[in-house]
Amino acid sequence: MHKKQQRVREVYGAFKLLLFALLRVGINAIPPATFLAVFVQACIYLRLFSLPWFNAEDACIGVSGVLFKGEWQRIFYGAIEHGDSLHLYYNMVSFIWKGINIEEKVGTVQFAWIIFLLTMLTGVLIVCLYYLLAICVDPIFYHHCGIGFSGVIFALKVLDNVVYPTQSRNVLGFPVTLPSGYIVWLELFLIQIMTGNNCGFVGHLGGVLAGFLYIGVITPIFNALWQVFIEAPKSAVRYLCPCLLPVPYGTILLSAASLATNSDFLSSSEMNLKAVGRSSWSSCLIGDGQWRHLLAPVLQCSGRLHLAYTVATLLSLGYRLERKVGTVRFLVDAATLVIVTNVAYSLTTHNLLPQFDQIAGVSTAQMRHASFATPTAILLALKALYGGGRWLRKYPLLFLTVPMPSFVGAILEIGLLQFVLPDLSTVGHTVGFLAGLMMSYVLPQP
Repeated sequence: MHKKQQRVREVYGAFKLLLFALLRVGINAIPPATFLAVFVQACIYLRLFSLPWFNAEDACIGVSGVLFKGEWQRIFYGAIEHGDSLHLYYNMVSFIWKGINIEEKVGTVQFAWIIFLLTMLTGVLIVCLYYLLAICVDPIFYHHCGIGFSGVIFALKVLDNVVYPTQSRNVLGFPVTLPSGYIVWLELFLIQIMTGNNCGFVGHLGGVLAGFLYIGVITPIFNALWQVFIEAPKSAVRYLCPCLLPVPYGTILLSAASLATNSDFLSSSEMNLKAVGRSSWSSCLIGDGQWRHLLAPVLQCSGRLHLAYTVATLLSLGYRLERKVGTVRFLVDAATLVIVTNVAYSLTTHNLLPQFDQIAGVSTAQMRHASFATPTAILLALKALYGGGRWLRKYPLLFLTVPMPSFVGAILEIGLLQFVLPDLSTVGHTVGFLAGLMMSYVLPQP
């Protein structure tokens, strides 16, 4: 009972501290990827949903768990787990300022990619450092491990110093003017002297090394690969056959994947609803915590008419959008909307709508087992994302463009889908459009 009360106090304390930090900085001033990372880690600490690990010991990063047990997922699990509310608060406040500074310079998509790479590099280097300490100092380090996002934050400090190499900085609240490569080392050793935490020092050192590895090795390799496999072919096509440049490759790829999936050409369990079951998708995600099935119904259609409508709309909409925003941005936005729409739909059908007696012909008892959000819901999300004069001045409906506001057009299209394809989820289409509308205020302008 005492432990439960202590946990409640810690959760309440973490909530107050994070709320204070967010209000102090200003939610509108926090870029999307930074805010999402903070939100996810706060939800994990507050245990708002089921996790693949039970406690911090099951997620911490060390030689015993990662190498000996082969649990490589700890590299990511341990980075987003925190020991107490103050640990979470200080890490998130520091990360918010780093995110505001860096994400505004490199963009949301690239910053999210940087966070992923730095998290992976930091975790691998932490395991390597513990292994070296166990060999050279004491075998007890085989069983040491650490948790927290501070290693990634130290890696971001290295990047931050490279972005502003001559800027004066604060180290533990004191203004310090040093060359860009020395400030992070100074802060690393000052924190170690003040705390004396060997586990924290290894995590921070792994983050610093990951930052320098990213700048000195990873970035040049990726730049070289980009030039060889992306820029060089584009230049060759532009010179030899310029007529191929406006081809919407992303749209064609998604259309072909949809046709192949619904023609049983692909039998992958992640793209075939036999692995999940159409009638239990939301319940499978929320109730059982099987989030690996989140993308299972992305391309799945209910029949031939639905497939024809999906492909026709995708070809028409994708052709217009991809020419304006580019293939990479179009595919990234589509993938983002798939995740956001499916999460929002599963949460809506599992938690919100069962409070009502009946919605769209689905009873309360059946609402938790409502079917998935179909591909047409994702297409409605795309129309909402790029509508409202952002890129689409008229509402696209199949191969036509109708001069009406996107909200009115979406209502008419949802009604049309319900009339022509009554077995589809009206709730899913509505959630898809609203998710796209919400993301239009979050995702940066192309």
